Amino acid sequence: MFIGLATFMPNSPRQLIRSGKVDQARREFVKIRRELQSHEVHEEFALMHAQIEYEMHREFTSYKEIFRVFRHRAFVSIAVQTMTSLTGVNVIQVSG
Repeated sequence: MFIGLATFMPNSPRQLIRSGKVDQARREFVKIRRELQSHEVHEEFALMHAQIEYEMHREFTSYKEIFRVFRHRAFVSIAVQTMTSLTGVNVIQVSG
């Protein structure tokens, strides 16, 4: 199975775009989407490329950024997990 996947599966256009290989990604995308007309393939690729660029621009690179942006959510989730552990629900689930 590995040999078949490594030999016959096309590379991921999304991963190629993230790696900066846009031309190669376009060629792979055309291979994958053969059933579409030429202009439809180019429109879909342009949308995918724009979406990936947007995602890369908004990507978090450190835990510090995550806590800066989602500080309230992180603290609420930590508090809920802590309070759940303190109620003894784990003991009830195991013995029941």
